[in-house]
Amino acid sequence: KRAKWNERASFALMTKDFENVRAAWMWAGEQKVVAALSGLVHFTKRYLDIQGRYREGFDLMERALKDLNAPDKADDLPLDERGQLIARLLTYKALFMGDLGRSDETAPILEACLAYFRHTGNKTQIMACLNALGITQRFIGNEEKAADYFRAQLEIARELKNRHEEATALNNLCTAMNVMENFV
Repeated sequence: KRAKWNERASFALMTKDFENVRAAWMWAGEQKVVAALSGLVHFTKRYLDIQGRYREGFDLMERALKDLNAPDKADDLPLDERGQLIARLLTYKALFMGDLGRSDETAPILEACLAYFRHTGNKTQIMACLNALGITQRFIGNEEKAADYFRAQLEIARELKNRHEEATALNNLCTAMNVMENFV
């Protein structure tokens, strides 16, 4: 059986310890400890996103990218753990940029990350990029293209039997179709 837990409740408890997470993040970046950053990146992104701390999230992703001497794009990244971490950091940085009202700047970053993750075969990150690209397209008023990204995300979620991603894709797809008034 799958364990039941409440993400929001656990984040409320983590608020007390987030300074330790931040200190670990800074240390891992300064020391260039890829494995440590890889272990922290998803939680840090989710926590700051749910808390609405978008500027802080952007700054932490940017700092880690700088510490790793990372390029601005995912083009030509190596396929190793460091390359995958940089692509994840770029993806999450772009998501925070969108949350900060800079959606027009995010699409090229996310497209490059999507191409990278397709090359690596990392379907979880492919879904994250497809979702982010769909949201980006919605923000800039391109509902049709957004729906295409959400459909692609939905297909992979169903292939992987990932019900959470399936629900996310369906919700976003329905929102885009509702705006387009296209329920076919």
